[in-house]
Amino acid sequence: MVTFKDKQGRNIEIKEEGNNIVATHNNNKAGDLELTECYDLGHGVTVPPTMRGVFTYDDYKNSGIAEAMVRYASEMYGPINPGKINTGQNHDDNSLTDEGEGFTREMQKRGLINPFN
Repeated sequence: MVTFKDKQGRNIEIKEEGNNIVATHNNNKAGDLELTECYDLGHGVTVPPTMRGVFTYDDYKNSGIAEAMVRYASEMYGPINPGKINTGQNHDDNSLTDEGEGFTREMQKRGLINPFN
């Protein structure tokens, strides 16, 4: 678990819960980073988890919490894999929204998320 100050000066706790990363503030959920499992293929080869979704709740949007959760995951696993690129179709296939794709591209520039395949 780590604690950081968000852009509003609040102490946000970030920790792993199962496959996910969760951010809380005063025991209230501030955000979630949903990940797939990390796979160990043996012989020192590990497949990092894939981002399934990142969410920050209304009172916590635009406070740096989503990036902090991705950074925490990246410190644990190395750069994580991105979700499916936005196809412009419906999102029933778990592809990124326009906002999610923009966020992912920014995190890719920072080396926290791997490039799209």
